[in-house]
Amino acid sequence: MARYNFSLREVRALATLVLIGPITVFFILPKLISMTVVSTVIAIGIWLFTCNRLARGPIAPFYGPTQLQGKTCLVTGGNTGLGRETALALAQRGADRIILACRDTKKAADAVGYITATVGPALKTRIEVRGLDLGSFESIRKLAASIAADGHPIHILVNNAGVMNSPYRLTADGFEEHIGINHLGHMLLTLELLDNLKQNKARVVTVASSGHAYRNQSRFPSVDSWLYPDRQKWIGMDRFWQYCNSKLANILFTRVLQSKFGDSGATAYWYVWLLCHINQIIGRTRF
Repeated sequence: MARYNFSLREVRALATLVLIGPITVFFILPKLISMTVVSTVIAIGIWLFTCNRLARGPIAPFYGPTQLQGKTCLVTGGNTGLGRETALALAQRGADRIILACRDTKKAADAVGYITATVGPALKTRIEVRGLDLGSFESIRKLAASIAADGHPIHILVNNAGVMNSPYRLTADGFEEHIGINHLGHMLLTLELLDNLKQNKARVVTVASSGHAYRNQSRFPSVDSWLYPDRQKWIGMDRFWQYCNSKLANILFTRVLQSKFGDSGATAYWYVWLLCHINQIIGRTRF
C-alpha cells in the first residue's frame, strides 16, 4: 500500500489555496479591478497559475526523497509538454532507463537533448526513443513485442500522450480519434505489458483531466456512440465532449486495472495535471 507523508505545512498551504482561491478569483479581484470579462479571466489565470506553482514549487515541496536507481520507465508522448517534463523528473531521480514512446521520433530526439542538457553531468539515465502510434493497434503491439524481446522490465509506465480538440477523424482501426488514442491505445498498451508490470510491481500513471466531469450524455449516450460517433451528426463542440469522454474512460480503466493487479504489488493511478505533478506520485510514495 502506497503511503503519503505530507507535512502539516503542506496540508495548510493546500487547504488555504482551496478555500481562499475561489473567493479571491470570483469576488475580491473582479471588484477591485472592476467587474469585466477581462478582469475575471485575468483573475482566474492568476489562480490557476498559483495552483500549479503551489503543487510544484517551494511553498509545498512534494518532491520527496524517492530515487529511481535501477528502474526502467516508459513514457508515452515523452517528446513534448507534460511528457517531456515527466521524463526529465524521472531522469533527475536517477532512473536507470527511460523509454520515450512517441509518434514523432524527431521531436523525441530533441527531448533527449533537452533532458541531457538540463540534468547535465549528473545524468546517469539511458534514454531511448521508440516509435509508437497510439492510433494503431499494430504499432502498439509492435512496441510491446520489442520490449518483451529486449527483456526490459517496466517499473513505471506513464500513459501521457493524447489528443484534444481534434476534428472528426478515425484511427487506423476505425475508432474516433479522441477515444481511440487517449483511451483505447493506452489501454491496449497497458494490457500488452500487463505481465511485465505485475512481475515488476510497477506503477502505472495515467494522465486524466478534470474534463471527465463534463461529458455530454445527451450527445453521447452510450459506449458505442463514443467509439463510433455519427459523422453526419458531428458538430464542433463534439470534439470537446469526446475529449471529456476519453478522460472519463481513462479513470474508469485505472480503477479496473488496479483490480487486475490484485495482490501483485503493482499499482495504478490517474492524475490531473493542474493540481498535481508527477513528483507527487513518484516522490512521496515508496516502491
